[in-house]
Amino acid sequence: MPPVEITFVSDYVCPWCWLGRARLNRALERLKGDGALPAGGVVIRHWPFELNPDMPAEGMDRRAYRTAKFGSWEASEALDARILEQAEADGVPFAFDRITRTPSTKAAHRLTLLVQHYHPQAVESFVDGVFKAYFVHGRDIGDVGVLGQLLLDARLDQGALLDRLRAGQATQPVEELEARVRTAGVAGVPVFAIGDRRLDGAQPVDVLVEALTTAIPADTTVP
Repeated sequence: MPPVEITFVSDYVCPWCWLGRARLNRALERLKGDGALPAGGVVIRHWPFELNPDMPAEGMDRRAYRTAKFGSWEASEALDARILEQAEADGVPFAFDRITRTPSTKAAHRLTLLVQHYHPQAVESFVDGVFKAYFVHGRDIGDVGVLGQLLLDARLDQGALLDRLRAGQATQPVEELEARVRTAGVAGVPVFAIGDRRLDGAQPVDVLVEALTTAIPADTTVP
């Protein structure tokens, strides 16, 4: 039987996306533990959505950027506190105090599509690695050197993939996918497309489990 397909639309600097990603992983683990995953498994397609499409390639100082965006640093900290409250209940780590720059995520999204195309078996490890590098370790994920190390961490051929990145591969696909999701009315992320359902926001684990269960055809689960 074919796998259940999930489309996950996100940006690597979106804290709700990291939380939503963690919740999706937990939902899949629950179904696997219950023996409820389909025989064909699950395939996750990662689609890009840049929250800051005009961000310079070198990024910006996080405090300066967020102060300008939210009106004050205090307002930015209040938003971070809201995330931390929910994340703590889910056991999802954040270390906002370690983040000094708000990066451009263009290169990270392009690499994600390249990994998804050339090494689909490693894309989940790479995606989780990028989120964790930014939100847990405060690394500059707009820096190609940092991304190269994350490729190595996912046991991927850093040289070949970075050569493709430098050659401009996946630039047009990222632009086309972003245009598609914006045309579909997506104005914020994360967004999950599971079966014929679209779920906006960092949905609770129970909601994701229900959506996944509904998307699994009858009599296709692992016996």
